[in-house]
Amino acid sequence: MFDLTGKVALVTGARRGMGKSHALVLARQGAKVAVTDISQEECQLVVDEIKTAGGEAAAFKMDVSSKADVDAVFDAVIKQFGRLDILVNNAGIFAPKPALEITEEDWDKTININLKGE
Repeated sequence: MFDLTGKVALVTGARRGMGKSHALVLARQGAKVAVTDISQEECQLVVDEIKTAGGEAAAFKMDVSSKADVDAVFDAVIKQFGRLDILVNNAGIFAPKPALEITEEDWDKTININLKGE
């Protein structure tokens, strides 16, 4: 693949699924990874996996719909790692129901989180 040594990556929605996979691959390629999601504890499990494999990572609780959370985490990442080079906007939600049962409120929340991060 390619060498990301010295780069710092932040992955949203990184506690499981594609976000976790992104975090693991970025770490495997040498990046320091900020693992973010709404559960600090689950993020820490991903960080532990990265560290066990010899990588460097840190867990941060972040709700992408909260500007205060986003600002605080970006500040913390830059304070801890000194920079931020790569951003993977992976966080997303969905309404687990048939399409015809999705309300306008469900739709708006999904669009706001998935496209706007708010």
